[in-house]
Amino acid sequence: MVLDTGSTVNVIRSDALPRKWERARVSPVDGPKLTDANGKPISIACAVRLTVQLGAKTSQEKFYVAPNLVVPVFLGTSYLNSHVNAIKCRQGLVELQDGGTIAIPNRRNSPHLSTTLPDRSLAPNKVKLTSGVVVPPRTQLCVSVIMEVSGLCCLESSV
Repeated sequence: MVLDTGSTVNVIRSDALPRKWERARVSPVDGPKLTDANGKPISIACAVRLTVQLGAKTSQEKFYVAPNLVVPVFLGTSYLNSHVNAIKCRQGLVELQDGGTIAIPNRRNSPHLSTTLPDRSLAPNKVKLTSGVVVPPRTQLCVSVIMEVSGLCCLESSV
């Protein structure tokens, strides 16, 4: 799951939908025009209303279903503005509006998160992009990477 401050809507990949998701379908689909980090269009198949639990808070949220999304789920600002006070990358925390916090998985403070053997072709603390991408100055992007741990991570440039 990605907390996406650059998206106004919530998006879920088709294969990440729960069983019997068809009952949660919302009609008609009046979805926005979405693009990925490289500016390519993201096609929307339909919209659904799903239950989201982040920390102790549970809510019903609208999601647009995108068959070819890079990650399984994006929570956009429609969700973040209602449920998240702050994303604190340096502390590795998501601060929720109900006062709770959630740790952001990070190799430095959660080395046990890796459930598979690490790829030894990568040096420790190194990240490999799965495809080329241009990151404009003073922006944040979600990009697909290969690294030793899985999950949501905050990365900082060393350049």
